[in-house]
Amino acid sequence: MAHEVSRRKGLMTVLGDFGLGKTILIQAFLKEASQVNVKIIPLFNSNISFEELLLFLCRELGLPAETEGPSGLLYLLLRGLSNAYKAGMNLILLIDEAHNMPEETLESLRMVSNQEVSFKKTIQIVFIGQPVFWEKLSHSDLRQLKQRIGVIVTLSPLTPAESREYIRLRIERAGGRVNTVFTRGALAKIVQQSGGNPWRINILATNVLISGYEQSQKPISKKIVNEVIHGLQGTKRINYFPWAISSAGVLLISLGWVALNRFPDFSLMGEYPPRLPKINQGQSQQIVTGKIIDEQSVPSVPLINPPEEKKFKRPFRSPALRSSVKEEARSLPPISSGTEILKPPPRSEEKPHELRELKEKVREDKD
Repeated sequence: MAHEVSRRKGLMTVLGDFGLGKTILIQAFLKEASQVNVKIIPLFNSNISFEELLLFLCRELGLPAETEGPSGLLYLLLRGLSNAYKAGMNLILLIDEAHNMPEETLESLRMVSNQEVSFKKTIQIVFIGQPVFWEKLSHSDLRQLKQRIGVIVTLSPLTPAESREYIRLRIERAGGRVNTVFTRGALAKIVQQSGGNPWRINILATNVLISGYEQSQKPISKKIVNEVIHGLQGTKRINYFPWAISSAGVLLISLGWVALNRFPDFSLMGEYPPRLPKINQGQSQQIVTGKIIDEQSVPSVPLINPPEEKKFKRPFRSPALRSSVKEEARSLPPISSGTEILKPPPRSEEKPHELRELKEKVREDKD
């Protein structure tokens, strides 16, 4: 990239997905290109209009930006670029997040890049953005700008071997060894989950180190890596085993309490009757299935399922039956004063011993 800039190619593009190190590439390029005759102008806020861009460049070059309007600023900038080239300066404009720049600004920027002195560009423009920027340049209004781009650099994800080497280098820079920090399974899981993206490797490895420190585990196992991954994805697994053990314990205790209340003496569980026998008044002991148990040793236990009381059924509950009985009663003749009413026979006034003698005589006659 530095070589192409020194040749004054004019327009270059660096494409890479989020987290592949475009910003680190810019910082490294700024350090390597820190020469006396090289001036790098970084632009990190690309979502600006063309007039704002011209005003920004004029101020970076130290030009008095007092002229109003885009045309006056463009004339002032082109004259300043020509003077800088004649003075031996190599100006480089780095546009970060170029995919956020408006299409009108990109199309107008082509006029700035067209200026040449002795067939060499007076300013180098480097577009740094995501792959969507290249798709944006495929529009009909930006095809001319796309055709003028001479160098295209594409950043690709790291391979598994490069990812492991990247992690090893970062740990050794901190004064450690990768074998004492991560197990093989944990290291392989980090490499697999990150997909070769350095930004993802940094985020995942940092959270894994924090979790391993909290659990005092060294080297860190694959289990902790999986827990961190589920936590970052919002799908943290819940361990239901302790909850199941506690629920089963509560259930067993409840069943035991019910059994103790229902069957105070476990030896009588098979003989326990559905209802307790009646106890005469004044009896000081409780009788259960023919066995005598001290009243003090057996607590008072209420019946769990007491017998249901028999309800008296009212006669003629049905309305139709009641109406039919009333009609039959109306059809009967009225009771006169001479009508005899059947009465139950009088009870015998004989004494009990006389009844017994009478029964014995009846038996003798039968014999």
